[in-house]
Amino acid sequence: MNIIDQVTSQEEKYRKAAQTLLDIIWVIDAKTFNFLYISEESYFSIGYSPNELIGKNIQTILTEKSLIKLRGLFQKEKNNLLEKKLKNIKTEIEAIKKDKTKIWVEIAAKILEDSDGTLKIVGVSKDINIRKKAESDKKELLEELRNAIQEKDKLASHIKKLENMLPICSGCRRIRNEKDNTWWPFEQYIEEKSKSKFTHTICPDCKNIFYPRNKS
Repeated sequence: MNIIDQVTSQEEKYRKAAQTLLDIIWVIDAKTFNFLYISEESYFSIGYSPNELIGKNIQTILTEKSLIKLRGLFQKEKNNLLEKKLKNIKTEIEAIKKDKTKIWVEIAAKILEDSDGTLKIVGVSKDINIRKKAESDKKELLEELRNAIQEKDKLASHIKKLENMLPICSGCRRIRNEKDNTWWPFEQYIEEKSKSKFTHTICPDCKNIFYPRNKS
């Protein structure tokens, strides 16, 4: 019995569970990376029927980055097979559905030698898009919290600087620097302590007082 027959036989045994989980069972040629077999769950997960994918290259349903990653892993395992150091392949890749939307899938695969001596890669793919979306949302939330904390710390720092501005002269409005007991012009002190810059304009009340002829 060849590998595809074995996979088909085992798939029937686990079909009920596979249909519930929508896991995809597949076999590809280790030399060409073309699909030799793919279970019916492919239609529900990525929108392609088995007939649409059998004979097609895996690049049909993978992003370029995921294709390069997967081919590299497969090639590494082919080399391991020659050295009899086989390991199961397990990784996460991004697949492209028939409607061109992208989903994240987790794959577990193994290279096997068929009865005719050819190498086949047998694997199972699981849709993990919901999990990846949750991880992405969590990452964004943590970044927002980190930024909020940084802004809070910055605000607290400014408040602390402002608290240290007393005493202020009631006559000339200069501020005493408590470190060296010198008196600073108000604007200069603010600029020095808060790293802020002043721009000058005039409010409506002062305009009426100092420039009464320019009333609009």
